[in-house]
Amino acid sequence: MTQYHRPSNSGFRGLAMTALATAILLIASAADGAESGVEGLYWTEEGDGLVRICKSGDELIGTIAWQQVPSRDENNPDPELRDRDVTGLTFLSGFKRNAKSGKWEGGRVYSPDNGRTYKGKVWLEESDTLKMRGYIGVSLLGRTATFSRVSESERVPDGVTRSGC
Repeated sequence: MTQYHRPSNSGFRGLAMTALATAILLIASAADGAESGVEGLYWTEEGDGLVRICKSGDELIGTIAWQQVPSRDENNPDPELRDRDVTGLTFLSGFKRNAKSGKWEGGRVYSPDNGRTYKGKVWLEESDTLKMRGYIGVSLLGRTATFSRVSESERVPDGVTRSGC
């Protein structure tokens, strides 16, 4: 009579644990990529300006890197600041990443067009599309702007560097 030996489940459990650990690492690395993937140089909606999005510690900030028509911050509520160049101005500040939603929230958006500061949130819609929503009070009362990442092959205006964070 042939005796059959039932194989142990330990090999399967080991394989399952390895698969689970690999999945966790892949998810974690994807989350890290999404978090850091927001940094870069982006065209404004109108295509007449460039903004630079960078991480500073655990916060996200944005500066105006270039304007087709340079301007001053003439609508600033502080008269002392109305003569400063808009190019180089920090217009996004204080944003922290919400791990659950994947968005950067809790920050402020300064609009040199009208001199007002709004609450806001920022997120990547796609790898090359950044969305920024500025609002008063609740997100429902606001406007969303879309920025397009400058591609590696795209020429940037003189004096603008691709990096700088």
